[in-house]
Amino acid sequence: MSTTVTAMTGILGWGLQFSTIGGASIKCGDKAAVSTNWDKYKPGGTDNLVEPWYRHKALQVDFGIVDDTRVSDPETGGTPYPTGAYKASEFVAGGGVIQPRLEDAFALLLYALTGYASDMGAVDVEGNAVDDVATHQFRFRTDTPLNSVSLPWLAVRKYIPAAAANEDMEELGVDCRLTAMRIAVPQSGVMVATPAFMGRKGIMADTGFANWEAYDGFDSVAISTKGHFKLAADGTAAPFGNGTEYPALGVTLDFTNGLTTPAQEMIIGDYHPDDFAALQRALIIRWTYKWQDDVLYRAIKAAGGTGASIDWSPLVYTAAFELLLESADVIGATEQSYQFYCHAPSVHFQSDGSPRLVGGGMLAVDMIGTALLPASGDYAEIRLCHDDVAYQWES
Repeated sequence: MSTTVTAMTGILGWGLQFSTIGGASIKCGDKAAVSTNWDKYKPGGTDNLVEPWYRHKALQVDFGIVDDTRVSDPETGGTPYPTGAYKASEFVAGGGVIQPRLEDAFALLLYALTGYASDMGAVDVEGNAVDDVATHQFRFRTDTPLNSVSLPWLAVRKYIPAAAANEDMEELGVDCRLTAMRIAVPQSGVMVATPAFMGRKGIMADTGFANWEAYDGFDSVAISTKGHFKLAADGTAAPFGNGTEYPALGVTLDFTNGLTTPAQEMIIGDYHPDDFAALQRALIIRWTYKWQDDVLYRAIKAAGGTGASIDWSPLVYTAAFELLLESADVIGATEQSYQFYCHAPSVHFQSDGSPRLVGGGMLAVDMIGTALLPASGDYAEIRLCHDDVAYQWES
């Protein structure tokens, strides 16, 4: 009879790759410094190249090693059966579904997603002074071509439990980048994030599972019933202040970094992808508008036209966007909630169909927005208000 192994004791975690503790981030292409020292990435390794190892509770984890094994193509000169198999490549991919704690581990994911982090000081996300807290800003920069594609390197760990002692293991991915992340906000509930990683190489370990940071607490999760969804005139800077608040029945933010694929990055003489570069980055915003009036719909379809006969307009509708979510609990001994804030100064919105008329139901319409390159400033930004902390990885 077999023994059922529960997944509840499994762990998902990540950390920045460092050449030495607190040192400069390793560049993936520097193979002389990296490829001969894979064992140092292991927890407790000689140089502890990943420091610290953050971990985060997860609803689901599918990160792991991809073993690209292939069966040979059909050949003449024999039977109709496959004649052989081979391994073409190895890399890591996948991620998890988490209810983000608005603290350290999630902050590092936001840095990996955007490529830039800075400390705004003891303020909330709208810039109001608050003692004993800190707000960090994560920016999708546009000031130079290099800054618009620069992303940090991560290592990612998954601990896999077992039924018996000394049979558990870990899968560890190195030279990873965050290829995408979805943030889903329900009508009433907890914000959920789905990060997706891609990495050059996987390592397995059956010993040395220590050196994790403590879990961030559930008291810092963001709930959809505290905050707002606002639109304002195209180009409006953050925070809005007097933007128009819309009743949203749900919001999904899809951030993509558009990395090169493992197939594109394979080179002769190496089983592992050579690099992962950002080719096309975007933010897609999906939300459902609980219908109040036709003002927004006419602005999208007819550039705000009025009258008894309104013509369709070829002009696209753009607006600045902001989303604010807060925790139910407060930060330490303060009266300030944890906060998640996202802003994009120029978003092209369109309706996904017409308002739905459903017998016995209420009126609503789905909207889709694509963030566009603004006339000036950042493409988008995220702010996190949490404990008064300083990170060694801030830009």
